[in-house]
Amino acid sequence: MALIQIRGLRKRFGNGDVIQGVDLSIEEGEIFGLIGPDGAGKSTLIRMLAGILEPTEGGISLRGIDVVHAYEEVRGVVGYMPQTFGLYGLLTVEENLRAVARIHGVEKTEFTKRTERLYRFSGLGPFRDRRAAQLSGGMKQKLGLSCVLVHQPQILLLDEPTVGVDPVSRREFWEILHALSAQGSTILISTPYLEEAERCHRIAFLHEGQILEVLDPRELTTRFPYATCDIYAPAMRGLLARLQQRLAPPVAFLSGDRIHLICEKKTVDSGRLERVVNKLSPQGAEIRHTAPTVQDLYFILEKRGHGS
Repeated sequence: MALIQIRGLRKRFGNGDVIQGVDLSIEEGEIFGLIGPDGAGKSTLIRMLAGILEPTEGGISLRGIDVVHAYEEVRGVVGYMPQTFGLYGLLTVEENLRAVARIHGVEKTEFTKRTERLYRFSGLGPFRDRRAAQLSGGMKQKLGLSCVLVHQPQILLLDEPTVGVDPVSRREFWEILHALSAQGSTILISTPYLEEAERCHRIAFLHEGQILEVLDPRELTTRFPYATCDIYAPAMRGLLARLQQRLAPPVAFLSGDRIHLICEKKTVDSGRLERVVNKLSPQGAEIRHTAPTVQDLYFILEKRGHGS
């Protein structure tokens, strides 16, 4: 069952469209990722779903409720977490939860039950009396999510919730999201981190306000049209420049201690590639064939979007 329906959605600021005719359908219990760089339109799209921005054109339905015409009704089924969640720094963890619960009309006895469950869920129990301003970045994000969950919404709209959070806290945050999904929550999450896309059930690549592709990350290996590999060698910057001139690959870039190469075809002539690389790198080189990643697909889709 589709809990989120978006049809012909468009948002115009001044003379330009920030969102350009987006259509999406998101199923119950699904973790759906919006992937794209800064300026792609992720936050604008989520704000329209949350009822904060009104669309220029198109429609949004959340659990059958029209967001534009029945905003007050939508508030009961949606939890929205913006990029910077408005925690009260001088209040404790529990006082923040209580303040949000009052806004949503959660009764005292029900609040006690829900917060105990949220404490266990998020690991915030030992910090319930700590002021929010004294929490780490990861703990602040967990508190922000707990505040969103305190009125038990069916749909979660999360706008880049893991930006600036350390890797361990990011992993714990995603474990919480998957537990929520298993309990039936429908989650739309935006992220600039391409590696997080692989944690979603489906993803949409957003570029300049348009959806380039929607897919299940598990289908990536079979659907990706090119072979990929990593090359380890001395003096990699010089080797990269020479490879780009000699092979003209669709994409080649430095990634940590290696050159990542997206080849021209689905299958690669390993012998030829090895001969070319070794000729261009007299000190020697190691080639490792890899499985394509979400990042690889995004690079290809972005190049097509620019007409390259």
